[in-house]
Amino acid sequence: MKVIVCAIVEKNNRILLKKSAGGKYSFELPAGELDSIDLMEEFARKKTLEQAGLDIQTKFMMGVYQTIDGEDNLVQVIYLSHPVNPGEQKELGAGLSWVGKDEFAAVKEEEMPPNEHKSIAQYFNLIGMSNEFIKKV
Repeated sequence: MKVIVCAIVEKNNRILLKKSAGGKYSFELPAGELDSIDLMEEFARKKTLEQAGLDIQTKFMMGVYQTIDGEDNLVQVIYLSHPVNPGEQKELGAGLSWVGKDEFAAVKEEEMPPNEHKSIAQYFNLIGMSNEFIKKV
């Protein structure tokens, strides 16, 4: 069984996406296969720092998903997080960008690893519901 730990990094109602350079998927979240005895939250932080140069703080777990793909048994753990010091990030590395709800709407589910698209859509739905609630108050 493989355990993949992912981070939805959000800042100003936008999320961080990696555009893949080849491979099976076009877009991915910062992620990695858990291959040590790290705590999952700490592993998400470490992978995001390695892949995006961002130090993050996890807010909560968005979901745990199990997918069986052929002979692979894959468990994904997806955390919602935010940059610790959002003003410190000067430029994002190659292939990384902040994506808003409208831009994300153009990304097809099959262009991302299983369950990542679903979790990001849930994030944007939660943001939309909370913004509507704030307008009513």
